[in-house]
Amino acid sequence: LSEGAKRVAGVLYTDHNRLYLTTSNGVEAFDEGTGIEISVRAFVGDLESGHGTCSARVLKKFDPELAGRKAGEIAHMARNPVQGPEGRFDVIFDPLAFANLLSYMGFMLSAYAAEAGFSFLAGKLGQKVASELVTLKDVGNLPNGYGSRKFDDEGVPTRETTVIENGTFKTFLLNTSLAKKYGTETTANAGLIMPRPWNIVLEPGDYSKSELFGEVKRGIYITNVWYTRFQNYVTGDFSTIPRDGIFLIESGEFKPIRNIRVSDNLGRILSNVVAISNEPFQVHWWEVSRPVITPYVLVKDVGITRATK
Repeated sequence: LSEGAKRVAGVLYTDHNRLYLTTSNGVEAFDEGTGIEISVRAFVGDLESGHGTCSARVLKKFDPELAGRKAGEIAHMARNPVQGPEGRFDVIFDPLAFANLLSYMGFMLSAYAAEAGFSFLAGKLGQKVASELVTLKDVGNLPNGYGSRKFDDEGVPTRETTVIENGTFKTFLLNTSLAKKYGTETTANAGLIMPRPWNIVLEPGDYSKSELFGEVKRGIYITNVWYTRFQNYVTGDFSTIPRDGIFLIESGEFKPIRNIRVSDNLGRILSNVVAISNEPFQVHWWEVSRPVITPYVLVKDVGITRATK
């Protein structure tokens, strides 16, 4: 409210988990953990809103005011939006928005998704699939990671796995049986049914947030997205709807816009990353069910269409 919002809504969750595992192979394991997260939406009018989140495993890492300030600031900036343009634009994705895309990427990194025909990464091991700036990891034992666990569902101790290194696709996420099929070892990502990510981490870049925005002469800043849908999983074609504050950037000015859609290809988005900020943020809410740690990301030549309604 102090940032200029007129009303606020949101949810606060707390978790306390105890996990027991006993397998027919004689594995017995126990894990216990806590979590707290807040999701805040701030509103100025019917068309002006902002969203902020904060997730942590321990209270000393929890900063709910950060989520509230961000939501209020975006809502205040988004006053009186106009119809947005169509075409191809340089786009800065807020961590909240890019985390949504990376959460789908986390599913496609599972060897199960590739085997079932739900991943554009099938058959691309060892190939360039992203910009050299992109190093993507799954870290099951990440301190303060909202999805961190001591072991996977086969009892294998979790660890850090680099899946994309400087743009090159290194490995799928594997359980024991799929690792055997691929002639390698498990990555400790076994779920009850298929391999799954724990904490998806995009390595930070060299830009401060202000330097990143300074790189854009004319582009778009997207603070949040939802309803991400794939027209073709095998090729990676998708669309998603920006929500909350959306801004056309022209010569350093932020002009609120509305009614646009991102219509592009996930592989092309990753390949067109041209700058990444140096401060990562953990994102976890109902649109990002697998925790993602990502900075702000600048992507060139992103397809923007107008929403039909």
